Amino acid sequence: SIEEVESDKKLRKTINIKIAYKEACDHFAKGLPLFKAARGRGLAQLYGQAYMWFAEADKLGHVSATFNLGLMHEFGLGAPLSY
Repeated sequence: SIEEVESDKKLRKTINIKIAYKEACDHFAKGLPLFKAARGRGLAQLYGQAYMWFAEADKLGHVSATFNLGLMHEFGLGAPLSY
């Protein structure tokens, strides 16, 4: 029936959103320890790796990753300075 098809579409959309959010959280979780390890030590390689993971999480809508990318740009940590 039409109702069953619509219900199935909504369920698939919800599942896809949950999968994307889980993936975003996984990316953020990989970047955060790198960011923390580099902080205060100026380890450019770790900042670069953290930036990569935060950027992946940002693409999937992770707000904290977006915030951290902003900080990294503002202070030139693994990213070009942005004023």
